[in-house]
Amino acid sequence: MISVKTNRNIEDFKSDVAGGFDLKETVCIGGCVFVYAGIMLVLMLATPVPKVLCPYIPIPFVAYPIMRVFFKKNGMNIKDYKEKTKKFKEGGILPYKSTENPANYNNLVKKAEELSDGDSFDKTLKKIKKIGIIAGVVIFVIIVAAIVLKFVL
Repeated sequence: MISVKTNRNIEDFKSDVAGGFDLKETVCIGGCVFVYAGIMLVLMLATPVPKVLCPYIPIPFVAYPIMRVFFKKNGMNIKDYKEKTKKFKEGGILPYKSTENPANYNNLVKKAEELSDGDSFDKTLKKIKKIGIIAGVVIFVIIVAAIVLKFVL
């Protein structure tokens, strides 16, 4: 029998484009790989920068976009997280919800369990591994192409 899994909660919906990544993450990975490879090739072929340093120089240009897309702390992206921590450090008024009512307490416990699941670290680690594999393959192909072009042309 054929069956299709669907999420009951609309908030849990995530569309997959490639390798478990959504469109925004896929575009970010592709763009970062091309920027990294382009900068590295320019440094290796057109500048007197030592070849040992060439792979490390493009990292700052790639790190921030990846952090901005993949960073998730308590369901917030990096921009929201920085704003919330800044407001918290300023000492503003913090909301309080009473836990004396059993219904409120049970709802808070459920939300805390959902937010603190250990799977988020594993999911992030899997994403980083996928990014590394994809970037490694692309960089290998670019290096092989550069070697072939250098010796053929």
